[in-house]
Amino acid sequence: MIYFDQAASLPALSRKYAKGPTIDLKENAVNKVHLSSMETRHAQLEAKIETENCRPLPDNALIHHLKKQKLHLKDAISQEKTFA
Repeated sequence: MIYFDQAASLPALSRKYAKGPTIDLKENAVNKVHLSSMETRHAQLEAKIETENCRPLPDNALIHHLKKQKLHLKDAISQEKTFA
């Protein structure tokens, strides 16, 4: 049996739960933007590495640093894809 107070609260509950998927959609959109940003940064690092390698006297320390950044970013991208 539903009492008057319970019946009055049912629409409020349904509105509360109707907002849930909207938040998930927003989080999903933010995650996609973040992932896209990381992939762009990864491509930029690749281009910097290639440019440095093409120089007559490439800076090996810089190349090592860029490759390390690129590897960390690649790990972050794969982790983000796993949780998405």
